Amino acid sequence: MLKKVESIILGTSLFACLFLLGIAPVFAKTPRTETLDLTALSTQDKLSEEGWSWNNETKTLKLQDATFEITDTDSDPIKPCINFSKSDNITVIFEGINNLTADKHSVFYGSGTGTGSLTFKSTNNGTLNLKIKTYNTVGGSNVGDTINYPYNLNIESGTINSEGGMLVDGVVNISGGNLNINTQKFPTTQGLYVVKQVNITGGNIDINASSAPIMVTGLSSETGYEDGVVISGGNINLNTNAERVPAIHAGASRYKNIVINGGNITLNSDLGLYTAKGVISVNNVDSFNADNVKMDVFKVGSAEGNEIRINDADYGKVDEAIARANKLNRDDYQDFKAVDEAIKAVVRGKKVLEQDQVDAMAKSINQAIDDLKLKTETLNQNVENPNTSDNILSSIVLGLFGLGGLTGYGLYFKKRFQ
Repeated sequence: MLKKVESIILGTSLFACLFLLGIAPVFAKTPRTETLDLTALSTQDKLSEEGWSWNNETKTLKLQDATFEITDTDSDPIKPCINFSKSDNITVIFEGINNLTADKHSVFYGSGTGTGSLTFKSTNNGTLNLKIKTYNTVGGSNVGDTINYPYNLNIESGTINSEGGMLVDGVVNISGGNLNINTQKFPTTQGLYVVKQVNITGGNIDINASSAPIMVTGLSSETGYEDGVVISGGNINLNTNAERVPAIHAGASRYKNIVINGGNITLNSDLGLYTAKGVISVNNVDSFNADNVKMDVFKVGSAEGNEIRINDADYGKVDEAIARANKLNRDDYQDFKAVDEAIKAVVRGKKVLEQDQVDAMAKSINQAIDDLKLKTETLNQNVENPNTSDNILSSIVLGLFGLGGLTGYGLYFKKRFQ
């Protein structure tokens, strides 16, 4: 009995010490099994109990190690994890690891009408895992999408892993973070299905879809947003095994351009970039890998005005390297051949998609220049290096004199003491 009391006292004391030190044990949070309806919710703080808080004034939802497990019923087949108003500008800040799973419908669902936005960001590189359990036609054509019907979607930071696509009525802006989308278990489901525009300026985007990884359709009544897909930065990896489906599909319903201004882009699909009604413009790119595209890398529809515009590569660095070589006096160097060959190897007329090859030409010229050796270096080496022919001859002569002197001295020494 005494030992039991001592154990209780010891355990209580240990817990108190941990609490005072600020490292008290973290208790598991209760998974939420009912839809969180932000359209009718006042400000609440459930961070410690369920891992979420909502500020109705700032329209900010915070998720911290939250778990949502929502199951549909026959009487209510459309039960998202989180319901929000499309007219609100909502910010979702997530920390730690958050797992949000819906049964057959959306994780985030925009209800009503409006032109608001849904913005995702993380203050500590948190993770947001979004998942749809089963593919089911209940609820319309939007099944298989974890995010449904925000007017605008913004992704700024953190890691978002989505088992299901994303459907957006307006514009998608991706400026940072890591976005990983997989729709392989949902037939003919796009990764990003967007009405107006996809604008990527940064971040890491990896989409593995059962249909087009990125599709921007447009509306017949729509005005503006002729540039349906604009990529200016980031690392973009787009994959689909669907036959004759492009990695990026723009302009299904109206005129939509695809514009590439930068970024590292990798395509793995039957078709690369396709616009049914628009122009494909490649103005600049950091890297472009289409080795695994089986058919056309660039393809436009037959409508009048459709075309493919790919800028010429920038030969500025090459021209600077050649100018650097021309300023040198070749007679000052032992061998100028490597520089001449590097300049002769320059191939003009390449497009911006081959910019890395052009930059390699400039690098080759500059390297050849850096490796040049002045003729005076040879003269200095002859003076300083004892192994040159003149020095070797001098050494031999001196050696012979020295040997003769030693021999004479030896004979004299021997004769004197005999």
